[in-house]
Amino acid sequence: MSDQAVADYKATHDSEASQIAKLRVDATRQEDAKRTELASVHRRQPSAKCDAQRIAPAYTSGSGYAYISWMVQYGQTRSNYCGPATVAEMSATVPGPSLVGLNQDAVASYMGTDSTGTDVQEMVNGLNHYVGQPDFGWNFYSFVWMDYNPTPAQRSTFLNNLQIDVQYNSPVAGDAWEAAGGPHLPGHPVNQEIFHWFEIGGWNTNTGQVWFADSATTVWSGVPAYSVYSTHTIGTILGGRGYIW
Repeated sequence: MSDQAVADYKATHDSEASQIAKLRVDATRQEDAKRTELASVHRRQPSAKCDAQRIAPAYTSGSGYAYISWMVQYGQTRSNYCGPATVAEMSATVPGPSLVGLNQDAVASYMGTDSTGTDVQEMVNGLNHYVGQPDFGWNFYSFVWMDYNPTPAQRSTFLNNLQIDVQYNSPVAGDAWEAAGGPHLPGHPVNQEIFHWFEIGGWNTNTGQVWFADSATTVWSGVPAYSVYSTHTIGTILGGRGYIW
C-alpha cells in the first residue's frame, strides 16, 4: 500500500479520532511548555544510575547520527502491555532515579491499561510519573500528533524532536498504527491491523533510518529486540497517531 492508501484507510477507520482531537489542544500546550523548559539555561541533565547498565550518561554520536547505546529492551508480559513495557524500558534507560525492572502489572494499573491497550494521555502521564519527574524533575514528556499521511514538516519535526531527546539521553515513545497490508514494524504480521507503543532511541541522517526497541518479542516470535528502519516508513506508521517525546 502507498502512503496515501494507508492514510485514506486510516482516515475512514479512526475510532479514536474524537478522543485524539480533544487531546491535541492540551498536547500542543504541553509541547510548547517543553520547548520553553528546554530553552531555559542550565537545565539539568539526568544523573547516571549506579548499576552495570550505566557506564556513563553520554549517548554515542558522530557525523549525522546519534543513539543511546545502552537503551534497554523488555518483552511485554501480556499481549496488551506494549505501553507498560515501553514505560519500563524508558525508565530503565534514562539515567537518574527512575527504576530498572519496573513491574509491568503495576505500571498498567497506574495507567489504566485495559484489554485494548494504553491510551495517549495515560501513556504521557505514566512516562512523566515514572521517568519525567524522577529523572528530570518536571513533566518532560508530551505528545505530538501526526496527520494520517504525515506532512514533510511533521516528519522533519519528528526527527528533530528525536534528536533533541537523544541529547537528553531519553528515547521517544512511538504510537504505531499499522494498517493491514501497509508498512509494519519488523516481525509484525502484515495482514493484521496493529496499534503498538515502541521505544525509539537513535537516528542516522546518512542512511535515513532510526533505531528502536520493540517489546513485541514476546508476542510474535519473529520480532527482533532491536531494529534499524527507514525514518520515512516509521513516520508513515506513526501517521494518525504520533509519538511522545
